[in-house]
Amino acid sequence: MVHIVPVILCGGIGSRLWPVSREENPKQFLAIDSKHSLFQRTILLASLGEGFLDPIIVCSEDHKFRVAAELEEIGVKATAIIAEPERKNTSAAVGLAAYYIKHYIGEKFRMLVMPSDHIIKEEGYFIDQVKESIDYSSDRIIMFGINPRFPSEDYGYIRIGEPISEKTYFVEEFVEKPNKNKAETYLRSGQYLWNSGIFIFSAKKYLEQPQLYIPETYSAVKASILNSNKSFNFIQPCSNDFAECRNISVDYGILEKSKDIRVSKLDLEWNDLGTWRSMYEYCSKDPDDNALIGKKSVVHNSKSCLVYSDSNQHLSINGVKDLSVIVTEDTISIFDRKKPVNTQYVANEFNNKKYSSNSTSTLYYRPWGVYRNLLVQDNYKVKLIQLNAYSKISLQYHNKRAEHWVITKGVAHIIKGNSELILNKDDSIYINQKEIHCIENKSSEVLEFIEVQIGSYVGEDDIVRLERIKEDS
Repeated sequence: MVHIVPVILCGGIGSRLWPVSREENPKQFLAIDSKHSLFQRTILLASLGEGFLDPIIVCSEDHKFRVAAELEEIGVKATAIIAEPERKNTSAAVGLAAYYIKHYIGEKFRMLVMPSDHIIKEEGYFIDQVKESIDYSSDRIIMFGINPRFPSEDYGYIRIGEPISEKTYFVEEFVEKPNKNKAETYLRSGQYLWNSGIFIFSAKKYLEQPQLYIPETYSAVKASILNSNKSFNFIQPCSNDFAECRNISVDYGILEKSKDIRVSKLDLEWNDLGTWRSMYEYCSKDPDDNALIGKKSVVHNSKSCLVYSDSNQHLSINGVKDLSVIVTEDTISIFDRKKPVNTQYVANEFNNKKYSSNSTSTLYYRPWGVYRNLLVQDNYKVKLIQLNAYSKISLQYHNKRAEHWVITKGVAHIIKGNSELILNKDDSIYINQKEIHCIENKSSEVLEFIEVQIGSYVGEDDIVRLERIKEDS
């Protein structure tokens, strides 16, 4: 049996789904019509196949702890979590995984490369088609193209050539996202497939490609893996070596140049949820073709609208048509549902005008647990902190703030200056500015507490650590 290593690309930020998808909480970690995030759904899909090994995840350094937490939540172990020091696009991300597999696992293993934020409905059919492609992928790169269900302006296309089997073809051409007229022409011709961004190949075969077409990236990923640091199953590629990678996608850097590309056609329901328009197409509708996602929304006398709310505010729309209304804790975005919208421009304008985010919905993952900002002002901040079982936040102090802790769940073991204390639910303690302190959870249950920071500066960088716990940050 040929074994397959799923490689899950988890480094994007999904900027076209702003304001819901952001740098600190990108699209792949959103839960859409499911209790599981898109990332978790991808991991579970990649765990279904016989002969599939534990996955390798390539993510940003900022999200590695969240990836680990979401894997633990669904009971899946990773072969490795490769944390990119910076974003260098998909050619570098795939290269890191390929060289890791070559060096540590075996270059003849197949790599099934998948984005972490797509939805595939017919899971069994997909796994079967992946297995059928194994025979063609020993000395070829097999892409999976989706038989289009409608003329989409949001996807790239692949024009198929001569068949080499019932569902596998030579590739004639890669086509950028078309306008509506061209998309309709492509659909009628039957010669075009949506580019899914899913591939299967051997690590050996893939690594031949960057050596030919982007040699600087090959040299950089090789050096960054060989000089990487490992902590638990986190792989930290050498940042100096990785910086030499070209910032180019695998499509532009390799696939559109290689002579070893074939495409396998998939007849299934697939959506990359890359835009609000594709989100509307994916979601179920009410009798008036309104798609409602989230909570506390009322729609009356309105048609063909998308309403997305992850806010606790009440939201209503009345007497409108073809609108997208997106509401988060700190942002309201309204636009014509049928027209392309440049969300990246809007997000950049907010950043340029230095409008800070006051979102309280974002969870920040750390090796010891997770926290959420409940309220942020210039000279004070309120957090809800959850400390995992048998975990500890490092011994530290702050130069510009004091802290007040209130225990809401569990038992806290605390160091405060020269004293050691035990606090139970409803107990509280005040930590003075510049006072050495530490909190530890010695039980098998989650410890939860409210932290109120007060001072001239409450930024996350005002921490002086006297010890480090599991890459504490």
